[in-house]
Amino acid sequence: MTAHLRTILWNNRRQENMECCSLLQSDTGFQLQGSAVLKADQLPMRVSYRVDCDSAWMTRAVEIHAWRGDGEADLLLHVDQEQRWWQRDSELSEFRGLVDVDLGFTPATNTLPIQRLRLAEGDSAVTTTVWIQFPTLEIVRFPQRYTRIASDVYLFESLISDFHATLRIDDYGLVTDYETGWYQIASTD
Repeated sequence: MTAHLRTILWNNRRQENMECCSLLQSDTGFQLQGSAVLKADQLPMRVSYRVDCDSAWMTRAVEIHAWRGDGEADLLLHVDQEQRWWQRDSELSEFRGLVDVDLGFTPATNTLPIQRLRLAEGDSAVTTTVWIQFPTLEIVRFPQRYTRIASDVYLFESLISDFHATLRIDDYGLVTDYETGWYQIASTD
């Protein structure tokens, strides 16, 4: 049985982008599913996604369908019990052992390490994610750090650039305000 925990609608301060994302819970774990309407390289883009996690918030499957201009692209990944990442029947060995995915067009996937790490206030942790870059959908390793500043505030830092941002979250670990971009404009309670 699947329970709906929350749906959130985000707008982006710097770009003309919007997204709607739902967080669901089942007996086996959690699921993020959403749709974003974006502008990429001056072209309209629509992206739908689903991220399945186990009960420890470790990624198990990622599905992305993107329409850009007049073209389409799909990306399907799954992760086995040994933390091996697969695209169709091919193992992506450079990602073996990684547990988080970071979809570069949404704040939704910040929820995964926030929930999985369960940091105490003042604590930090480093995680390397499988980063799906936007709009190319290229997949790369992305080391990053999360520091819990307050009960509902985290500092996110890229460990490959000088990018950092303060994230305010709700009770489910969903971002309500991403300092440099996304912010919540509506949600279910």
